[in-house]
Amino acid sequence: MEIATKTEQIVDMLRKMPNHQPLITIIKRSLTLEFLPQSSKAAGINSSMMTSLRKRCELICRRLLERILQVEEGADNETKIHTLPYVLVLQAFCIVDPTLCTPVTDPSQFVVTLQPYLKNKVDSKSTAQLLESIIFVIDAVIPLIRKPPQTVVEELEQDLKQMIVRHSFLTVVHACIKCLSALSNAAGRGPRLLEYLVNLFYKHLSGPNSDGQVLGRSLFCLGLLLRYGYKLLAASENQLDFPKILELLKRRYLRRDDFSLKVRAMQALGYILIAKPDFMLQKDILNLIEASLSSDVDYRLKIQGLQNLYEYLRDAESQLTADSTGKPTVPYATNGGSEVPVAAGAGDTNICGGIIQLYWNSILERSLDMNDQVRHAALKIVEIVLRQGLVHPITCVPHLIALETDPVEGNSKLAHHLLMNMNEKYPSFFESRLGDGLQMSFRFFETIVSNHNVVATNMKSNPIAFVKPGISRIYRLIRANRNSRNKFVHSIVRKFISDSRSYPTIGFLVYCVEVLASLPFTSPDEPLYLVYDINRVIQIRAGAIEANLKNWTSMDQQQDVVGQQDIVGQQDVVGQQYMVDNVMHEPGGYPDQNLADSPQKMLNNSCSTSDVDMAKLQEDCHDAIAMQLLLKLKRHLKMVYSLTDARCQVCVFPCLEISPRKTRCMTDLFPISIQAFSLKDPPKPGEAISKQNIPLNINNTNISLPSCLQDVALVYQVAFLKM
Repeated sequence: MEIATKTEQIVDMLRKMPNHQPLITIIKRSLTLEFLPQSSKAAGINSSMMTSLRKRCELICRRLLERILQVEEGADNETKIHTLPYVLVLQAFCIVDPTLCTPVTDPSQFVVTLQPYLKNKVDSKSTAQLLESIIFVIDAVIPLIRKPPQTVVEELEQDLKQMIVRHSFLTVVHACIKCLSALSNAAGRGPRLLEYLVNLFYKHLSGPNSDGQVLGRSLFCLGLLLRYGYKLLAASENQLDFPKILELLKRRYLRRDDFSLKVRAMQALGYILIAKPDFMLQKDILNLIEASLSSDVDYRLKIQGLQNLYEYLRDAESQLTADSTGKPTVPYATNGGSEVPVAAGAGDTNICGGIIQLYWNSILERSLDMNDQVRHAALKIVEIVLRQGLVHPITCVPHLIALETDPVEGNSKLAHHLLMNMNEKYPSFFESRLGDGLQMSFRFFETIVSNHNVVATNMKSNPIAFVKPGISRIYRLIRANRNSRNKFVHSIVRKFISDSRSYPTIGFLVYCVEVLASLPFTSPDEPLYLVYDINRVIQIRAGAIEANLKNWTSMDQQQDVVGQQDIVGQQDVVGQQYMVDNVMHEPGGYPDQNLADSPQKMLNNSCSTSDVDMAKLQEDCHDAIAMQLLLKLKRHLKMVYSLTDARCQVCVFPCLEISPRKTRCMTDLFPISIQAFSLKDPPKPGEAISKQNIPLNINNTNISLPSCLQDVALVYQVAFLKM
């Protein structure tokens, strides 16, 4: 009675769950005694407790089988669905340990009892789920029976064959093919029935049949038969001609205009490649898979191509686990089960690593695809590849950082989970690619903003809003370590310093400013370091940038009317003085507003660019705009965090060479305020940070690059006079 009551409690609990996956976890933990406290485990686990626990699970499984019979006998056709919860619980126990369903007294009891339910002809979704679960249990138990009754084996073969050919639910067909392959192998029946079905579906595909539904089913079944029955078929006297089948798929179906058949053929190809993974190294197959992962194909083909690789990796992982533990691989799990079937060849980790490295760049590209489902399919592959250690983890850090900002919550959470694991194991790898990750997150941001419906509807007014939570999560990962967070901030500020080879777009710099302004600072030294880093960049770069702009404006004076010289000269004097003041103290006053009219006067002149290197001119103006954005960010930080001028002083000065063997720092010559921020000062514990809710506004900032020489005056005034 106790077992019966407990069984009904488990079934009632399952009815309230979306699937049986939580129950599987509970059973696993129970059978391994994970629920015991550490003190009890340290003292040693009593073997009698393990035996008693296992015996109880066996009795629950036997009770479930009895209840299936009782419910089925007392129900009419309309209420047969009541059997399903009992079968699902039995399947959950079988997923964890199939031997629970093979009692020593009668190992074939569960197979014999459940086999008649395969004759159910009701065509509905609930009945299909019931059949899948029953077939799963039979599939798991059959290999454990030394001599299954021949009458049961023969009847099972016929039932499975009929469902493979006729059942309308492909999930049931999938389970039947898997079970038939296991039955043919375990019962010593040979490949006869498998060969018959392979030839049947091959004739459908190679003949003149034009029925899309029949062809799609034939492709699906042929692929699965070759996936699960490869070992038996390869050992047969009638050697299987894999190249011939692959050529048929390529010639007649992978190049068809009928897109549904094209995807189904891609799925069949994936099933075949799980059985023969070395084919993925061949050039023609490589080209086919690469084509399915290219950016310009339909998203359904991308998903199928990624799904093929994912299933291959899961098979390889499952086979590796089975080899290391010495246990047989758990068969294909349905309805949320976590185990996946294994086919021949899938467990070769050497070839597995080589295959994934061939397609790794394409997988990473698809992880940033504009389609949500494609990104999720690629991200699942990244997860399993990192878990198996098939590629260097540093290669995918930028992509995972970009995916932290994914508007789809499931994708961003999985990316964050992978980054957390990586930061724990390889913190140096993680930190070294933060800058690259920011650049990639910007490209991803541009793609999503232009294509994603969520952003277009809910965040149209402020599209950067969906990026900020992801960047904040990344910052929190490294915030505990002062050096790490300073490196992160510095890697972003460094983007504002262009080199001779290339310089980032203005849009990317605006993105960086938004990111820096949104970081979740919790101690005063965090925003102070950011201001400190901004001051360093301005101190080093401002003078050269201003000199370059002065040269351009001087060149413009030669083409302008007399009278502009006085105005430009006034701009130079005020600009130099203001730039120094801005770096050191940033006063709130503004220079003579009469200079505001000068750009308009200049723009009235015709643009003469014949003698001007426009690329160099735009590069200099780009640097000026970068400084302008940094100064705007600095002013914003001072307001938000109530930072005084004294604390924001520049505390790092260049060293003066006093003698060939001796240098002296300027801080020795010019003492600074004791309130100024210094990297040498340790953070003060318990120091509170005050923050005002003031949004950063860059909308009124002129960030357009000049199109002619006369426009430089406007850039000069905005960058050096109006800040």
